[in-house]
Amino acid sequence: MTRRRVFLILVAILEILSGLAGLLFVGGAVFGPVQKDIVPMLWYAFFPGALLIAGLSLLFDVKGGFVLSVLVQVLQVLLIITPWTTMNLSAAMQLRFNVYWPSTNDGPGTIFGINFLAVDALIVLWWYRPAPTSGIEQIVGREPR
Repeated sequence: MTRRRVFLILVAILEILSGLAGLLFVGGAVFGPVQKDIVPMLWYAFFPGALLIAGLSLLFDVKGGFVLSVLVQVLQVLLIITPWTTMNLSAAMQLRFNVYWPSTNDGPGTIFGINFLAVDALIVLWWYRPAPTSGIEQIVGREPR
């Protein structure tokens, strides 16, 4: 097993665990004692499901799994919490740095953050991305040498 494959498996396991944690949070909010405001933050279980599918696709090397993994990791990087809306797709599993911007009228402020777990996963995905091939090689295969 190559180093590339090992690191991609680690990212896949992270995505699978994040997806399962997100689904457990949404299930706990709907049927149990978890706060109800986490359900819209996780797009009503759509995003944890996408994380789970991306992780399984990357783990089993399904075509398009790499692109889906990059997409879900990019969506998890930013955290924005305002008095009107919240974008925190990494609510289930995160390691983040936040900056608080206070309101000018003594109301609730705004929080901006970066999820370093998603940034690290993106760095691994970038480092071990598939080698680019030209269009003709995708159609007829590589030339024998």
